[in-house]
Amino acid sequence: MAPLLIKSRQELLLSGKKNYLFCSYNLLTTKQLNRDLTLKAK
Repeated sequence: MAPLLIKSRQELLLSGKKNYLFCSYNLLTTKQLNRDLTLKAK
C-alpha cells in the first residue's frame, strides 16, 4: 500500500511540474503575442 501512495505522489508532483511548465509557456507566448499585436497596432 505504501509504495503505491509514494508512486502516486511522485506522479502528482511530475504532472504538477508539467502543468506549471505548460502554464508558464502559455503565459510567455501570450505575452509575446500581445507584444507583437501592440507593435503592429503602432
